[in-house]
Amino acid sequence: MTAIDRAEAVLESARYSAKLNGVDAICTFEKAEVFKTLESMGTKNQTFDVVHCDPPAFVKSKKDLKPGVRGYRKLARGAAHLVAPGGFLVLSSCSHHVDMGTLLREAGRGIERAERSARLIQQSGAGPDHPIHPQLPESAYLKCLVFILN
Repeated sequence: MTAIDRAEAVLESARYSAKLNGVDAICTFEKAEVFKTLESMGTKNQTFDVVHCDPPAFVKSKKDLKPGVRGYRKLARGAAHLVAPGGFLVLSSCSHHVDMGTLLREAGRGIERAERSARLIQQSGAGPDHPIHPQLPESAYLKCLVFILN
């Protein structure tokens, strides 16, 4: 398992969790900028059975919508290069300004630009620990897509 994040505090928490769960010997943690790292790993033809991308909110306000959805497309493209044939790409979002349809469309475009084919096998939102208030659409901010790539 390889974890990449630009925040050392996040990586420290992940290291601690891995140790608590007895899997620290099979985990690596890298402080890096994800887009550059995905590109570098792709040029080295590294592949993984599962690639999970869970970025911070790319779209924090409506003015960030265009560049933010491009970010999800770019993330999906870079990550798709790293998924082994028959492997899984998981893309999460916590941007409440990006609806599930937009996330799915941009992820699909990114996967296509990586010259990969995919099938969506799961789409979900928040679990019971993050209830959605019916009168507050912004409370439905968590989204997750799971693809199997050929």
